[in-house]
This record gives sequence, structure tokens and C-alpha cells, in this order.
Amino acid sequence: MPTPWKAQLPLMVAALRYAEITRAVFILAGDDSAEVTQAASRIKADLERIDIPFERIILEVGDNENAKHQKKSNLVIARLQNAAWHTARLHGADQVWSLESDILPQPNTLRTMMDVLALDRGWYDVAFCTYPNAAFLGGRGNPSRWILPSVYEDERDLPEDLQQRVRAREERRKNLAAQQTAPTEDDLKEWQKLNEAIEATAPKGSIWKLNGEKWRQRGWLESAYPGIGQGAVLPTDWVGLAPT
Repeated sequence: MPTPWKAQLPLMVAALRYAEITRAVFILAGDDSAEVTQAASRIKADLERIDIPFERIILEVGDNENAKHQKKSNLVIARLQNAAWHTARLHGADQVWSLESDILPQPNTLRTMMDVLALDRGWYDVAFCTYPNAAFLGGRGNPSRWILPSVYEDERDLPEDLQQRVRAREERRKNLAAQQTAPTEDDLKEWQKLNEAIEATAPKGSIWKLNGEKWRQRGWLESAYPGIGQGAVLPTDWVGLAPT
């Protein structure tokens, strides 16, 4: 049995018991590789001993070489997660706990999330916990930009050449808007390079200093709520499915 599954399954079962969950269905979404097949066989046998139904979803994930690239591998993960959630709905699940294979949940993870979902008579629809290293995969955003900047453009110490490029970009945008014309492909490529150069520039100070000078909605949770610690319950506009 591959090591991640071998380590994860007992922790998941312990979390179910700690949360006093008496009915559950385990859904495994993966490809048809020997590794996943071996894991599925062992997981099914272990779950049968404690009367938890098991269902396996097999998807074609494409060229493994392509899957090594981050963008394409993320699309594969999204397809697997969508298939698992669809299967959960077919089972009539009223709650779904999503875990990727490299996550080792803490014993109180599931119970904590269920407590949050019960908070204020169900105010929240989705809950997630931090990674064991306390990193949050969540934060603030809006419909036009799902993850807001943690440090805004005018909060960075831009050298003169970047400032000139920023001014040229804004002038170009104004002209396009006046002409009711969309940016060209070259415009978009240039602006993407400019954004990357800006984000590589150091901020004018720490998040605390920047917030002290001008509070703003910020992206990742560590920036949106600097100094948060254990036991905090925080609202978020987005969350990745990788955390527990």
C-alpha cells in the first residue's frame, strides 16, 4: 500500500470517530495506475471491517508528462474533485469532506469544521482548516479578481523604469477606453510581464506597516488578517480544496 494512503486512512477514520460520525461513504477518485489500484484494494478491505461503504472513480488523466506541469496537473485535480463531488451528491450526502492524498488530517479537524458549520445556525456553508504548518489556503477576493493582492502596486518601491512602464500602460488603457477598443494580444502580453516585474519588487514595508498607513482588503489570509493564531475563525472569499 503506498505510504500516503497508509498514513492517511487511519487518521481519517480517527477523525470520523472523534466527530461522532456514524454514517459515511468513502469516495476515491484517481486514475487506473497500479499505485491507485493497490491503494483502492487496501482501503476497501480496511473500510469493510468497520462498515464504511467504498466507491472508486477512475478517470483518464492524460499524458503523465503533461501532468507534471502545474497548470495541467491542477486541471486533472479539478476533474477528479468534480467527479468525487458529483458522486457524493448521487449518494445524497448533506456534507462532503474533501482530502487530497498528501494531506494528513489532525484528529480534531473534522469535528472543528463541523462546529464552524453549525456556528450561528449555519451561517457558513464551507469550512476548512489550516495545513499542519498553519498555512492558510484561503483569503479575500471579489468577482473580478478572485485573489486580491496582498501588497498593492502603489505599495511597492518601484524603480523609475517600472514607473514609466506603469504610466505608459495607464495611458494606453485610457486611449483604448476612449476608442472603445479592446487591448491587443501584444498589450496583454506586455501587461502580464509588467505585473510579474511589479510583483517581484519589494514592498515599502510589512503588512502591519502598510495596513497602518492604509487599510485595504488583501489577498491571502495571512495578509488579510495578519497575526492570526490558533483557534481563530475567519471569513474567507475563496478556499482551495487541498487543505483539510
